[in-house]
Amino acid sequence: MRLRLIFICFGLVVFSTFLASGFEVSNLLLKVSVHQGDFVNVPFTISSEEGGVFNLAVNGIDGVILDESNFVLESGQEKQIGVSFDSRILAPDVYSGSIEIISDLENSYLPIIFEVESLDVLFDADIGIPLKYSEVNPGDEFVVDVEIFDLTEFELDGSLGRSDIELEFVVLGVDGSIIFSETESLVIEGKTSVTKTLDLPENIVDGNYFITVAVKYGSSVGTSSSSFAVKGFEADSNEEVDFMLVVIVVLILVIIAILIYMYSLKRRLFLGSGGRKAKGDVRELKGKDVKKLFRGKV
Repeated sequence: MRLRLIFICFGLVVFSTFLASGFEVSNLLLKVSVHQGDFVNVPFTISSEEGGVFNLAVNGIDGVILDESNFVLESGQEKQIGVSFDSRILAPDVYSGSIEIISDLENSYLPIIFEVESLDVLFDADIGIPLKYSEVNPGDEFVVDVEIFDLTEFELDGSLGRSDIELEFVVLGVDGSIIFSETESLVIEGKTSVTKTLDLPENIVDGNYFITVAVKYGSSVGTSSSSFAVKGFEADSNEEVDFMLVVIVVLILVIIAILIYMYSLKRRLFLGSGGRKAKGDVRELKGKDVKKLFRGKV
């Protein structure tokens, strides 16, 4: 019974450890697109079943300010955090970074993408990633589809007609680092669709990235962005699976150790009490009663 109770308690401890998720964030990504000079505030929510002390910090990006960076949550509470995006200090471009969320139980990152367009946008774009390329390997070809719009078509003066524009493609890390960039010139008229193939570096590490495009025409800058993931060939041996295997092995070893200990303890108790008494009875039987029984048979 005592051994069963130990197993139950041990199992509950392990089970509660796996259930502890630390906290949850309402957004997988904060993406904001503004015109240069604009200032906006975007909220997100942090909730926690366990509660605790939380510290937040902005990494790798300028013009992003947290309304609050330190707070405490009680068990089951949630808190809304405002994030201010100030484009007044930034040139038209696409910027990336992250909000690091630190708690007593775990650390996490909320990616940020901040698109800043010029005041007057003559050409804009919409970038999309085919499903096949949403997760790629290092060194793979990476394909994106870009739709380019001549916004002057909607003005009273009409379209600009055939125009020479510049497309700048940039792959950004969630820490704001530029992985690589590529620029090309294009002659368009009206709405145009472009398929772009990029070669990812062989040494790019696993993780989440942003692909951005800036459409430039004179002082006009229109932007668009999307996210994708890089996963190495060896990543199929999932780290979570490896962790679970280690946990299972450890549990088996602990159970074996407990069984050995309980068996040893039970054996010592038996030899220390009932075992001695049994041995004494056997000696007495051999010394007296056996002789009587033997004589009676004779």
